[in-house]
Amino acid sequence: DALPISTLVDILRDSDQPVFLFASGQNIDRLVTAFRACKQTERTLVTDLYTAYILDKLKAISDSLPQADWDCIRVKYWKAHAGYLVAADQKQFLFKIKTSRISMDELKTLAPKTLFLSRDNATFKQLMKHLPQDTKPRLFWSMWNGYLKKSRNVKPYADKHGIPIEHLHTSGHATVNDLKRLAVAIQPKLTIPVHTFHPEKFSTIFSDVLKLADGETLNL
Repeated sequence: DALPISTLVDILRDSDQPVFLFASGQNIDRLVTAFRACKQTERTLVTDLYTAYILDKLKAISDSLPQADWDCIRVKYWKAHAGYLVAADQKQFLFKIKTSRISMDELKTLAPKTLFLSRDNATFKQLMKHLPQDTKPRLFWSMWNGYLKKSRNVKPYADKHGIPIEHLHTSGHATVNDLKRLAVAIQPKLTIPVHTFHPEKFSTIFSDVLKLADGETLNL
């Protein structure tokens, strides 16, 4: 599910405006690619507390994942996110990364040299309200296009202001041929369809297929 870093680097180099990359905060490959592209183009990567918190927790698995206190990373605090962390007894995390916090005034100044890791929520519109009126951001949707059709924040805003949303995504979903190659390689005793619209088709492709209903338990 890797996004070619050269593609993102070219985009950042060619733009003199803030760039928004809409992606899941749990898509670690995408986060790493965004960080590396910022390093190569001397941009500031701006994340929210949710993303910073996930990366902090994953540090126990890999110390090479970007962290809030690294160079060229800043964190935008939102009241709701901070409130959730305090309620979850994670106030210490807020103190830990406080030097990485970026204010709205700083964002106004740094905006043309930033890459915002964003999601389809109200924080995007709040950011745009505080940026200079002549700001013309580049918006890149780095998720399945089906989610964009259901967008309740980003797409309505972009349509209203005439800002194009460009699709910049590499799907992690395997093709049928890839699934066949995997089955040949590992010779499974049982094949269980997951995350698919057509589980009934698996039995026409693979042997020993077991279809489970949502919520059904299988004891191995």
